Amino acid sequence: NITGSNDAPIISIVGGDVTGDITEGTTLTDSGSLTFTDVDLNDTPTATEATLSVTTTRVGGLTAAQQTAIENAFSISADAGNTNNGTINWDYNIAEADLDFLAAGETVTAVFTITVADGNTGNDTQDVTINITVSNDAPIISIVGGDVTGDRT
Repeated sequence: NITGSNDAPIISIVGGDVTGDITEGTTLTDSGSLTFTDVDLNDTPTATEATLSVTTTRVGGLTAAQQTAIENAFSISADAGNTNNGTINWDYNIAEADLDFLAAGETVTAVFTITVADGNTGNDTQDVTINITVSNDAPIISIVGGDVTGDRT
């Protein structure tokens, strides 16, 4: 008698990328991928993501809205045709305005956990780390409701 048991999917990062570097004022997107295999041919694994942590060097930390914007910039998608073996792509894309509250030298590190589950109690996880660094924003002068005149001497 041969009795099978469930084999959990296995995530591999060979050739994949699980670290993103975002620099305010220049690069606001990064992406990567990881692959998975599941030897149980009747399993059809699915992937989910969750925020593991968001830390910052900013004095006073982050407001709930700031943290939400940082978390919501991360997403995953599966390659078309994934069956019991496949690829999960991750993408981080944040708007410049969502980082303007950070001052030069302040950083944010966000860690997201991707879980591949086979639907039969087997799963594997991989963390993706996003490092956000900040450049100095120049002050902006604006004129509201008036004229500016003067001599250039």
